[in-house]
Amino acid sequence: MECIHREEVNPELARRDEIDTDHEAALRLALLPVERKTLLRLRDENQIDDVILRRMQARIDLEELRLADDIGTE
Repeated sequence: MECIHREEVNPELARRDEIDTDHEAALRLALLPVERKTLLRLRDENQIDDVILRRMQARIDLEELRLADDIGTE
């Protein structure tokens, strides 16, 4: 059985998927400052300690790099 990709059948659908992915990445990228602010608030309220804060900030940093690469910005 031959595998047919959407791009081969309808290039417009493939372009729309790429645009949707870019929009999703941009939205997720825009939410990262809110996540950072929330982490700081949780630390300030003694809900999490500094170790957890730094660990989560590192994860957010990695996510930010990945998302920025996905949408082609830095």
